[in-house]
Order: sequence, then C-alpha cells, then structure tokens
Amino acid sequence: MKSIKFSFGYTLYGLAATAVLLATSYAQAGDMTNGVVKRVDTANGKLTIKHEEIVNLDMPGMTMVFDLKDKTAAGRFVPGDAVKFSVELEGNTMVITQIEASK
Repeated sequence: MKSIKFSFGYTLYGLAATAVLLATSYAQAGDMTNGVVKRVDTANGKLTIKHEEIVNLDMPGMTMVFDLKDKTAAGRFVPGDAVKFSVELEGNTMVITQIEASK
C-alpha cells in the first residue's frame, strides 16, 4: 500500500510541475505582442506602434504611442520595422518593458 501512495504522490507532483511549467511558458509567450513601428521619437524615447491585441491588458489592436522603459531603445528602430514587445501599465502610462525586431 505504501508503494502505491508513494508512486501516486510522485505522479501528482510531476503533473503539477508540468502544468506550472506549461502555464509559465504560455504566459511568457502570451505577453509578447506583434506590431509594426509607425513613428520613432528618439528625443522622448517613444514609439508609435500599430499592434495586435495586447492580451495582458485586454486591449484590442490599434495604433498608439508607447513610452519605452529603456529610452535609448528607440534609436534601434525605424518606421516599418516589425516588432514583438511586452507592455505594462505603470500608473496611467503604457510602458514597453521589452522589445525586439520580429522576423
């Protein structure tokens, strides 16, 4: 009887660990939003991006101006660049916390 409980306990632990890893993986992948840079404001560290739905903020696709957490990152992009980015709401401001060129 003990060997069944022992085995069953490890099976549950394994399933729970797998579920947590998959959920974390999905959340990280889901945090990135696809978009296209429309305007670059290097002086103020802002990008205007036409983006798809931003899932973590429950926001439909649209074109809007975003502040960059790393203001110098604006200089890496030009209008027309496809990007993937993560956005967080800091106070009343939408801030891009991570951005990379899309392929």
